[in-house]
Amino acid sequence: MGIESKHPYYEEASSQWIRIRDSFNGSDAIKIKGVDYLPKLSGQTSEQYNAYKLRAVYYNSIERTVKGLIGAVMRVDPIIEVPPKVEEWLDDITGTGVSINDFISHMLSEQLLTGRQGLLIDHNEERPYLTGYTTEQITNWLDDTIVLQETYRKIAPNDKYKSEYDTQYRELTKDDGKYVVRIWRKDKGGWKVVDEFLRDEF
Repeated sequence: MGIESKHPYYEEASSQWIRIRDSFNGSDAIKIKGVDYLPKLSGQTSEQYNAYKLRAVYYNSIERTVKGLIGAVMRVDPIIEVPPKVEEWLDDITGTGVSINDFISHMLSEQLLTGRQGLLIDHNEERPYLTGYTTEQITNWLDDTIVLQETYRKIAPNDKYKSEYDTQYRELTKDDGKYVVRIWRKDKGGWKVVDEFLRDEF
């Protein structure tokens, strides 16, 4: 399967992560899965089951617990000591408008839900920035390679106003002591590298 391949631990834990996400996301996420969480009673028709599911009540204790714990931790702003040059980036630590405090809150949520999260430090021509990856986005890892699943906006070839989100993979690996980043996207011939660039030496 190549770049799409999943680590054995990923395959083993993925069903548990799905249940955790659905539970945290609440009633709509639970009910849309139907019989996965609410089995159909013996003799129920589809119409009766849909009415039964509509009446069902889901109490989202996971969301309340996670948000309560994050609120307790973030009640006092974290103390962050950085050089003056870096301090000006803290209000937009991701380069997309997310502050360092909001970024930390998101990291705490991921840790409480799944126990792990990816944190990528990268840079563009202007400045460094942080990117957070959920557990499910870290699809594979070897001694010298990590594969991250991302989404990108795919523009229709004949209509610049029409677009959709599609999947790509970011491969982080080592090659002759260099940190190499490869972006993989799928076309009619399968998965191909559409961009490749070097980062600093290890």
